[in-house]
Amino acid sequence: MRYLILFIFGISNLYSQEIFTYSSFKDQLRLNHPLAKAADIKIASADMELMNAKAAFDPVLQFENSQKTLNEKTYYNYSVTELVYQSPYAVKLKAGFERTKGGFINPEATPGSLGFLGIELPILRGLLTDYKRLGIQKAKIGLGLSEIERKRILNDLYTEADYAYFNWAQAHQKWQILRKFKIRAAERLALNIKLFQQGERAALDTLEASIQYDRIKLKEVDAELNYYGVGLNLSKFLWTAETEPYLLPKTYLPDTLTFASFSINTEKEFYLKKIPETNLDLLEITQEKKLLNFEKSYYRQFFLPELNLKANVLDQKNLSPEIIFAQPANENYKIGFTFNLPILQREARSKNKLNALKQQSLSFKNLEKNNALKTKILAYDTEIQNLERQFDVYSLLDKKYHKIYDLENSRFKMGESTQFVIVNRENQILDNLEKLLDLRLKIIYKKLEMRNISGFFE
Repeated sequence: MRYLILFIFGISNLYSQEIFTYSSFKDQLRLNHPLAKAADIKIASADMELMNAKAAFDPVLQFENSQKTLNEKTYYNYSVTELVYQSPYAVKLKAGFERTKGGFINPEATPGSLGFLGIELPILRGLLTDYKRLGIQKAKIGLGLSEIERKRILNDLYTEADYAYFNWAQAHQKWQILRKFKIRAAERLALNIKLFQQGERAALDTLEASIQYDRIKLKEVDAELNYYGVGLNLSKFLWTAETEPYLLPKTYLPDTLTFASFSINTEKEFYLKKIPETNLDLLEITQEKKLLNFEKSYYRQFFLPELNLKANVLDQKNLSPEIIFAQPANENYKIGFTFNLPILQREARSKNKLNALKQQSLSFKNLEKNNALKTKILAYDTEIQNLERQFDVYSLLDKKYHKIYDLENSRFKMGESTQFVIVNRENQILDNLEKLLDLRLKIIYKKLEMRNISGFFE
Protein backbone atom coordinates (compact mmCIF):
# COMPACT_ATOMS: atom_id res chain seq x y z
CA MET A 1 0.00 0.00 0.00
CA ARG A 2 2.84 2.39 0.85
CA TYR A 3 4.49 1.84 -2.54
CA LEU A 4 1.15 2.43 -4.28
CA ILE A 5 0.76 5.79 -2.50
CA LEU A 6 4.32 6.78 -3.43
CA PHE A 7 3.70 5.75 -7.02
CA ILE A 8 0.47 7.81 -7.23
CA PHE A 9 2.22 10.78 -5.63
CA GLY A 10 5.10 10.51 -8.11
CA ILE A 11 2.72 10.33 -11.09
CA SER A 12 0.65 13.32 -9.89
CA ASN A 13 3.84 15.33 -9.33
CA LEU A 14 5.02 14.43 -12.82
CA TYR A 15 1.78 15.59 -14.41
CA SER A 16 1.76 18.79 -12.32
CA GLN A 17 5.02 19.90 -13.91
CA GLU A 18 4.83 22.59 -16.56
CA ILE A 19 7.26 23.74 -19.23
CA PHE A 20 7.98 27.41 -18.64
CA THR A 21 8.85 28.25 -22.23
CA TYR A 22 11.37 30.86 -23.23
CA SER A 23 8.73 32.82 -25.18
CA SER A 24 6.35 32.83 -22.17
CA PHE A 25 9.17 34.05 -19.95
CA LYS A 26 10.03 36.90 -22.35
CA ASP A 27 6.37 37.91 -22.76
CA GLN A 28 5.95 38.06 -19.00
CA LEU A 29 9.17 40.05 -18.68
CA ARG A 30 8.06 42.65 -21.25
CA LEU A 31 4.64 43.15 -19.72
CA ASN A 32 5.26 42.90 -15.98
CA HIS A 33 8.83 43.75 -15.00
CA PRO A 34 9.12 47.10 -13.16
CA LEU A 35 12.14 48.18 -15.21
CA ALA A 36 10.20 47.61 -18.44
CA LYS A 37 7.37 49.74 -17.07
CA ALA A 38 9.80 52.40 -15.81
CA ALA A 39 11.34 52.52 -19.29
CA ASP A 40 7.92 53.40 -20.73
CA ILE A 41 7.56 56.18 -18.16
CA LYS A 42 10.69 57.82 -19.58
CA ILE A 43 8.88 58.26 -22.89
CA ALA A 44 5.82 59.69 -21.14
CA SER A 45 8.05 62.14 -19.23
CA ALA A 46 9.76 63.26 -22.44
CA ASP A 47 6.33 63.78 -24.03
CA MET A 48 5.42 66.09 -21.17
CA GLU A 49 8.69 68.01 -21.63
CA LEU A 50 7.77 68.50 -25.29
CA MET A 51 4.30 69.69 -24.31
CA ASN A 52 5.90 72.11 -21.86
CA ALA A 53 8.13 73.51 -24.63
CA LYS A 54 5.14 73.94 -26.95
CA ALA A 55 3.40 75.91 -24.20
CA ALA A 56 5.56 78.89 -25.21
CA PHE A 57 3.32 79.19 -28.30
CA ASP A 58 0.00 78.89 -26.52
CA PRO A 59 -2.39 81.84 -26.96
CA VAL A 60 -2.54 83.93 -23.78
CA LEU A 61 -5.45 86.02 -22.54
CA GLN A 62 -4.16 88.92 -20.42
CA PHE A 63 -5.88 91.57 -18.31
CA GLU A 64 -4.27 94.48 -16.53
CA ASN A 65 -5.91 97.20 -14.41
CA SER A 66 -4.42 100.20 -12.66
CA GLN A 67 -6.41 102.95 -10.88
CA LYS A 68 -5.99 105.75 -8.38
CA THR A 69 -8.74 107.39 -6.27
CA LEU A 70 -8.04 110.08 -3.66
CA ASN A 71 -10.57 112.23 -1.72
CA GLU A 72 -13.40 110.77 -3.76
CA LYS A 73 -11.70 111.94 -6.95
CA THR A 74 -10.73 109.44 -9.66
CA TYR A 75 -7.29 110.37 -10.91
CA TYR A 76 -7.16 107.55 -13.45
CA ASN A 77 -8.58 104.10 -14.14
CA TYR A 78 -6.71 102.23 -16.79
CA SER A 79 -7.44 98.67 -17.96
CA VAL A 80 -6.31 96.62 -20.94
CA THR A 81 -7.54 93.25 -22.14
CA GLU A 82 -5.62 91.50 -24.86
CA LEU A 83 -5.20 88.13 -26.55
CA VAL A 84 -1.58 87.37 -27.46
CA TYR A 85 -0.48 84.64 -29.83
CA GLN A 86 3.18 83.88 -30.43
CA SER A 87 3.24 81.92 -33.69
CA PRO A 88 5.97 79.30 -34.41
CA TYR A 89 7.18 81.57 -37.22
CA ALA A 90 8.51 84.53 -35.18
CA VAL A 91 5.37 86.67 -35.65
CA LYS A 92 3.54 87.70 -32.49
CA LEU A 93 -0.08 88.77 -32.91
CA LYS A 94 -2.07 90.84 -30.46
CA ALA A 95 -5.70 91.91 -30.31
CA GLY A 96 -7.53 93.70 -27.51
CA PHE A 97 -8.93 96.91 -26.19
CA GLU A 98 -8.05 99.56 -23.62
CA ARG A 99 -10.31 101.57 -21.36
CA THR A 100 -9.00 104.81 -19.88
CA LYS A 101 -10.82 107.38 -17.76
CA GLY A 102 -10.07 109.91 -15.02
CA GLY A 103 -9.22 113.55 -14.56
CA PHE A 104 -5.45 113.16 -14.43
CA ILE A 105 -4.60 110.57 -17.06
CA ASN A 106 -1.30 110.43 -18.93
CA PRO A 107 -1.47 112.62 -22.02
CA GLU A 108 -0.23 109.67 -24.11
CA ALA A 109 -3.30 107.64 -23.12
CA THR A 110 -6.49 107.81 -25.17
CA PRO A 111 -9.59 108.60 -23.08
CA GLY A 112 -12.45 106.19 -23.43
CA SER A 113 -12.25 102.85 -25.27
CA LEU A 114 -9.58 101.97 -27.80
CA GLY A 115 -9.39 98.74 -29.76
CA PHE A 116 -6.18 97.53 -31.32
CA LEU A 117 -4.88 94.79 -33.57
CA GLY A 118 -1.11 94.49 -33.55
CA ILE A 119 1.89 92.60 -34.77
CA GLU A 120 5.46 92.20 -33.44
CA LEU A 121 8.13 90.86 -35.75
CA PRO A 122 11.90 90.45 -35.43
CA ILE A 123 13.36 91.59 -38.73
CA LEU A 124 16.90 90.25 -38.26
CA ARG A 125 17.88 88.27 -35.16
CA GLY A 126 15.12 85.86 -34.18
CA LEU A 127 13.43 85.74 -37.58
CA LEU A 128 14.59 82.24 -38.55
CA THR A 129 14.76 80.79 -35.04
CA ASP A 130 14.74 81.86 -31.42
CA TYR A 131 15.10 80.34 -27.98
CA LYS A 132 11.44 79.25 -27.93
CA ARG A 133 11.69 77.34 -31.19
CA LEU A 134 15.08 76.00 -30.08
CA GLY A 135 13.36 74.80 -26.90
CA ILE A 136 10.91 72.74 -28.96
CA GLN A 137 13.74 71.20 -30.97
CA LYS A 138 15.56 70.36 -27.72
CA ALA A 139 12.42 68.73 -26.35
CA LYS A 140 11.99 66.68 -29.54
CA ILE A 141 15.59 65.53 -29.34
CA GLY A 142 15.01 64.80 -25.65
CA LEU A 143 12.13 62.57 -26.72
CA GLY A 144 14.45 60.75 -29.12
CA LEU A 145 17.08 60.37 -26.40
CA SER A 146 14.44 59.03 -24.03
CA GLU A 147 13.49 56.38 -26.59
CA ILE A 148 17.17 55.43 -26.87
CA GLU A 149 17.46 55.23 -23.08
CA ARG A 150 14.30 53.12 -22.96
CA LYS A 151 15.80 50.71 -25.49
CA ARG A 152 19.06 50.62 -23.52
CA ILE A 153 17.23 49.70 -20.31
CA LEU A 154 15.22 47.01 -22.09
CA ASN A 155 18.28 45.75 -23.94
CA ASP A 156 20.23 45.29 -20.71
CA LEU A 157 17.20 43.81 -18.95
CA TYR A 158 16.44 41.31 -21.72
CA THR A 159 20.08 40.29 -22.08
CA GLU A 160 20.49 39.70 -18.33
CA ALA A 161 17.19 37.82 -18.23
CA ASP A 162 18.24 35.66 -21.19
CA TYR A 163 21.46 34.81 -19.38
CA ALA A 164 19.49 33.76 -16.31
CA TYR A 165 17.00 31.66 -18.30
CA PHE A 166 19.56 29.75 -20.33
CA ASN A 167 21.72 29.26 -17.25
CA TRP A 168 18.67 27.70 -15.61
CA ALA A 169 18.06 25.50 -18.67
CA GLN A 170 21.69 24.37 -18.68
CA ALA A 171 21.62 23.60 -14.94
CA HIS A 172 18.50 21.48 -15.48
CA GLN A 173 20.15 19.52 -18.29
CA LYS A 174 23.24 18.84 -16.17
CA TRP A 175 21.05 17.64 -13.33
CA GLN A 176 18.99 15.37 -15.60
CA ILE A 177 22.09 13.84 -17.16
CA LEU A 178 23.52 13.06 -13.72
CA ARG A 179 20.16 11.62 -12.61
CA LYS A 180 20.20 9.34 -15.63
CA PHE A 181 23.77 8.22 -14.92
CA LYS A 182 22.97 7.77 -11.22
CA ILE A 183 20.15 5.38 -12.13
CA ARG A 184 22.50 3.53 -14.46
CA ALA A 185 25.19 3.36 -11.76
CA ALA A 186 22.63 2.09 -9.22
CA GLU A 187 21.48 -0.64 -11.61
CA ARG A 188 25.08 -1.64 -12.28
CA LEU A 189 25.85 -1.72 -8.57
CA ALA A 190 22.82 -3.92 -7.89
CA LEU A 191 23.88 -6.25 -10.71
CA ASN A 192 27.44 -6.45 -9.37
CA ILE A 193 26.22 -7.24 -5.86
CA LYS A 194 24.02 -10.00 -7.24
CA LEU A 195 26.83 -11.44 -9.36
CA PHE A 196 29.26 -11.18 -6.45
CA GLN A 197 26.83 -13.12 -4.26
CA GLN A 198 26.66 -15.75 -7.02
CA GLY A 199 30.45 -15.86 -7.16
CA GLU A 200 30.62 -14.49 -10.72
CA ARG A 201 32.18 -11.12 -9.87
CA ALA A 202 35.08 -10.13 -7.66
CA ALA A 203 34.56 -7.98 -4.60
CA LEU A 204 36.75 -5.33 -6.24
CA ASP A 205 34.19 -4.86 -9.05
CA THR A 206 31.43 -4.37 -6.50
CA LEU A 207 33.54 -1.85 -4.59
CA GLU A 208 34.38 0.00 -7.81
CA ALA A 209 30.68 0.13 -8.77
CA SER A 210 29.80 1.37 -5.30
CA ILE A 211 32.40 4.16 -5.43
CA GLN A 212 31.16 5.23 -8.87
CA TYR A 213 27.57 5.29 -7.67
CA ASP A 214 28.52 7.44 -4.64
CA ARG A 215 30.58 9.81 -6.80
CA ILE A 216 27.76 10.33 -9.30
CA LYS A 217 25.22 10.67 -6.50
CA LEU A 218 27.25 13.47 -4.91
CA LYS A 219 27.52 15.22 -8.27
CA GLU A 220 23.80 14.78 -8.84
CA VAL A 221 22.95 16.30 -5.44
CA ASP A 222 25.28 19.22 -6.16
CA ALA A 223 23.68 19.68 -9.62
CA GLU A 224 20.20 19.63 -8.07
CA LEU A 225 21.15 22.30 -5.53
CA ASN A 226 22.71 24.38 -8.30
CA TYR A 227 19.57 24.00 -10.42
CA TYR A 228 17.30 25.31 -7.67
CA GLY A 229 19.80 28.05 -6.82
CA VAL A 230 19.88 29.21 -10.43
CA GLY A 231 16.07 29.06 -10.40
CA LEU A 232 16.04 31.47 -7.47
CA ASN A 233 18.24 33.84 -9.45
CA LEU A 234 15.73 33.64 -12.30
CA SER A 235 12.98 34.64 -9.85
CA LYS A 236 14.18 38.25 -9.78
CA PHE A 237 12.78 38.58 -13.30
CA LEU A 238 9.38 37.12 -12.42
CA TRP A 239 6.55 39.57 -11.72
CA THR A 240 2.79 39.31 -11.86
CA ALA A 241 0.54 41.62 -13.88
CA GLU A 242 -0.01 43.55 -10.61
CA THR A 243 3.79 44.10 -10.41
CA GLU A 244 4.18 41.70 -7.51
CA PRO A 245 7.35 39.56 -7.41
CA TYR A 246 7.04 35.81 -7.06
CA LEU A 247 9.41 32.87 -6.75
CA LEU A 248 9.86 30.42 -9.58
CA PRO A 249 7.53 27.47 -8.83
CA LYS A 250 9.32 24.16 -8.42
CA THR A 251 6.86 22.61 -10.87
CA TYR A 252 8.20 24.83 -13.65
CA LEU A 253 10.68 23.22 -16.02
CA PRO A 254 12.90 25.08 -18.52
CA ASP A 255 12.54 24.86 -22.26
CA THR A 256 15.67 22.78 -22.91
CA LEU A 257 14.84 22.43 -26.61
CA THR A 258 15.20 26.18 -27.05
CA PHE A 259 18.47 26.03 -25.13
CA ALA A 260 19.75 23.36 -27.51
CA SER A 261 18.57 25.14 -30.66
CA PHE A 262 18.70 28.84 -29.73
CA SER A 263 20.10 30.87 -32.59
CA ILE A 264 20.13 34.49 -33.72
CA ASN A 265 21.69 36.19 -36.71
CA THR A 266 25.39 36.67 -35.99
CA GLU A 267 26.70 37.37 -39.49
CA LYS A 268 29.39 39.97 -38.99
CA GLU A 269 28.72 41.62 -42.38
CA PHE A 270 25.11 42.20 -41.38
CA TYR A 271 26.06 43.75 -38.05
CA LEU A 272 28.91 45.84 -39.45
CA LYS A 273 26.51 47.33 -42.00
CA LYS A 274 23.67 47.97 -39.55
CA ILE A 275 25.64 49.19 -36.53
CA PRO A 276 25.54 52.92 -37.46
CA GLU A 277 21.74 52.71 -37.73
CA THR A 278 21.04 50.56 -34.71
CA ASN A 279 23.70 50.85 -32.01
CA LEU A 280 22.26 52.89 -29.16
CA ASP A 281 25.46 54.80 -28.40
CA LEU A 282 25.80 55.86 -32.04
CA LEU A 283 22.12 56.81 -32.21
CA GLU A 284 22.64 58.94 -29.11
CA ILE A 285 25.56 60.70 -30.80
CA THR A 286 23.34 61.31 -33.85
CA GLN A 287 20.74 62.99 -31.66
CA GLU A 288 23.42 65.13 -30.01
CA LYS A 289 24.62 66.16 -33.48
CA LYS A 290 21.10 67.28 -34.38
CA LEU A 291 20.92 69.38 -31.24
CA LEU A 292 24.27 71.04 -31.98
CA ASN A 293 23.11 71.82 -35.53
CA PHE A 294 19.97 73.51 -34.20
CA GLU A 295 22.06 75.46 -31.70
CA LYS A 296 24.46 76.41 -34.51
CA SER A 297 21.60 77.99 -36.49
CA TYR A 298 20.44 79.78 -33.35
CA TYR A 299 23.88 81.11 -32.34
CA ARG A 300 24.72 82.31 -35.88
CA GLN A 301 21.95 84.86 -35.54
CA PHE A 302 23.81 86.41 -32.60
CA PHE A 303 26.03 88.17 -35.15
CA LEU A 304 22.95 90.01 -36.46
CA PRO A 305 21.61 93.11 -34.72
CA GLU A 306 18.24 93.00 -33.02
CA LEU A 307 15.69 94.90 -35.04
CA ASN A 308 12.16 94.37 -33.77
CA LEU A 309 9.12 95.95 -35.37
CA LYS A 310 5.92 96.69 -33.44
CA ALA A 311 2.79 97.91 -35.24
CA ASN A 312 -0.80 98.34 -34.05
CA VAL A 313 -3.91 99.37 -35.94
CA LEU A 314 -6.22 101.36 -33.65
CA ASP A 315 -9.98 101.95 -33.59
CA GLN A 316 -11.93 103.93 -31.00
CA LYS A 317 -15.27 102.42 -31.98
CA ASN A 318 -15.33 98.83 -33.16
CA LEU A 319 -12.32 96.63 -33.62
CA SER A 320 -12.99 94.74 -36.85
CA PRO A 321 -10.92 93.35 -39.73
CA GLU A 322 -12.30 96.07 -42.00
CA ILE A 323 -10.22 98.74 -40.26
CA ILE A 324 -7.04 97.17 -41.62
CA PHE A 325 -8.16 97.74 -45.19
CA ALA A 326 -10.68 100.60 -45.00
CA GLN A 327 -8.60 103.13 -43.07
CA PRO A 328 -5.79 105.11 -44.68
CA ALA A 329 -2.34 103.84 -43.73
CA ASN A 330 -1.46 107.10 -42.03
CA GLU A 331 -4.48 107.11 -39.70
CA ASN A 332 -5.08 105.43 -36.34
CA TYR A 333 -1.95 103.42 -35.80
CA LYS A 334 0.82 102.97 -33.32
CA ILE A 335 4.21 101.86 -34.59
CA GLY A 336 7.72 101.53 -33.28
CA PHE A 337 10.91 99.52 -33.42
CA THR A 338 13.89 98.65 -31.26
CA PHE A 339 17.48 98.23 -32.37
CA ASN A 340 20.33 96.59 -30.47
CA LEU A 341 23.86 95.69 -31.66
CA PRO A 342 26.64 94.52 -29.30
CA ILE A 343 29.83 96.21 -30.52
CA LEU A 344 32.44 93.57 -29.60
CA GLN A 345 30.24 90.53 -30.45
CA ARG A 346 31.85 88.51 -27.67
CA GLU A 347 28.75 86.48 -26.91
CA ALA A 348 28.21 85.64 -30.60
CA ARG A 349 31.85 84.68 -31.16
CA SER A 350 32.12 82.57 -27.99
CA LYS A 351 28.80 80.76 -28.53
CA ASN A 352 29.62 79.86 -32.13
CA LYS A 353 33.18 78.81 -31.33
CA LEU A 354 32.01 76.65 -28.42
CA ASN A 355 29.42 75.02 -30.67
CA ALA A 356 32.08 74.28 -33.30
CA LEU A 357 34.35 72.72 -30.66
CA LYS A 358 31.50 70.54 -29.41
CA GLN A 359 30.76 69.39 -32.96
CA GLN A 360 34.40 68.53 -33.51
CA SER A 361 34.60 66.62 -30.23
CA LEU A 362 31.42 64.71 -31.10
CA SER A 363 32.84 63.77 -34.53
CA PHE A 364 35.94 62.31 -32.89
CA LYS A 365 33.78 60.46 -30.39
CA ASN A 366 31.68 59.05 -33.22
CA LEU A 367 34.76 57.83 -35.11
CA GLU A 368 36.21 56.17 -32.01
CA LYS A 369 32.91 54.53 -31.07
CA ASN A 370 32.36 53.24 -34.61
CA ASN A 371 35.82 51.70 -34.71
CA ALA A 372 35.49 50.19 -31.20
CA LEU A 373 32.13 48.62 -32.08
CA LYS A 374 33.43 47.15 -35.34
CA THR A 375 36.41 45.70 -33.49
CA LYS A 376 34.07 44.19 -30.91
CA ILE A 377 31.87 42.66 -33.60
CA LEU A 378 34.91 41.07 -35.24
CA ALA A 379 36.13 39.81 -31.86
CA TYR A 380 32.73 38.30 -31.01
CA ASP A 381 32.54 36.72 -34.47
CA THR A 382 35.96 35.10 -33.96
CA GLU A 383 35.04 33.88 -30.46
CA ILE A 384 31.74 32.41 -31.63
CA GLN A 385 33.38 30.60 -34.52
CA ASN A 386 36.08 29.17 -32.23
CA LEU A 387 33.50 28.07 -29.65
CA GLU A 388 31.33 26.46 -32.33
CA ARG A 389 34.34 24.57 -33.71
CA GLN A 390 35.13 23.33 -30.20
CA PHE A 391 31.48 22.36 -29.78
CA ASP A 392 31.60 20.32 -32.98
CA VAL A 393 34.74 18.52 -31.79
CA TYR A 394 33.22 17.71 -28.40
CA SER A 395 30.00 16.56 -30.11
CA LEU A 396 32.05 14.14 -32.21
CA LEU A 397 33.89 12.98 -29.11
CA ASP A 398 30.55 12.37 -27.39
CA LYS A 399 29.54 9.95 -30.13
CA LYS A 400 32.88 8.18 -29.97
CA TYR A 401 32.83 7.94 -26.18
CA HIS A 402 29.33 6.46 -26.25
CA LYS A 403 30.36 3.97 -28.91
CA ILE A 404 33.40 2.86 -26.91
CA TYR A 405 31.34 2.71 -23.75
CA ASP A 406 28.71 0.50 -25.39
CA LEU A 407 31.40 -1.83 -26.77
CA GLU A 408 33.19 -1.96 -23.43
CA ASN A 409 29.90 -2.65 -21.66
CA SER A 410 29.24 -5.58 -23.99
CA ARG A 411 32.72 -6.93 -23.30
CA PHE A 412 32.15 -6.49 -19.58
CA LYS A 413 28.96 -8.55 -19.72
CA MET A 414 30.96 -11.32 -21.43
CA GLY A 415 33.67 -11.11 -18.77
CA GLU A 416 36.26 -9.63 -21.13
CA SER A 417 36.52 -6.24 -19.42
CA THR A 418 36.61 -4.82 -15.91
CA GLN A 419 34.49 -2.50 -13.84
CA PHE A 420 37.37 -0.04 -13.66
CA VAL A 421 37.39 0.36 -17.46
CA ILE A 422 33.59 0.81 -17.54
CA VAL A 423 33.77 3.49 -14.85
CA ASN A 424 36.59 5.23 -16.67
CA ARG A 425 34.59 5.31 -19.92
CA GLU A 426 31.54 6.58 -18.07
CA ASN A 427 33.53 9.40 -16.48
CA GLN A 428 34.84 10.39 -19.92
CA ILE A 429 31.27 10.67 -21.19
CA LEU A 430 30.20 12.76 -18.18
CA ASP A 431 33.16 15.14 -18.44
CA ASN A 432 32.60 15.54 -22.17
CA LEU A 433 28.86 16.21 -21.74
CA GLU A 434 29.60 18.86 -19.10
CA LYS A 435 32.03 20.59 -21.48
CA LEU A 436 29.43 20.41 -24.26
CA LEU A 437 26.81 22.11 -22.07
CA ASP A 438 29.30 24.74 -20.91
CA LEU A 439 30.30 25.48 -24.50
CA ARG A 440 26.66 25.71 -25.57
CA LEU A 441 26.01 28.28 -22.83
CA LYS A 442 29.13 30.27 -23.79
CA ILE A 443 28.01 30.37 -27.43
CA ILE A 444 24.59 31.69 -26.39
CA TYR A 445 26.21 34.28 -24.12
CA LYS A 446 28.46 35.56 -26.90
CA LYS A 447 25.58 35.76 -29.36
CA LEU A 448 23.49 37.69 -26.86
CA GLU A 449 26.35 40.10 -26.19
CA MET A 450 26.84 40.59 -29.92
CA ARG A 451 23.14 41.34 -30.31
CA ASN A 452 23.20 43.67 -27.33
CA ILE A 453 26.00 45.95 -28.54
CA SER A 454 24.45 46.00 -32.00
CA GLY A 455 21.17 47.34 -30.65
CA PHE A 456 18.95 44.46 -31.78
CA PHE A 457 16.53 43.14 -29.20
CA GLU A 458 13.12 41.53 -29.22
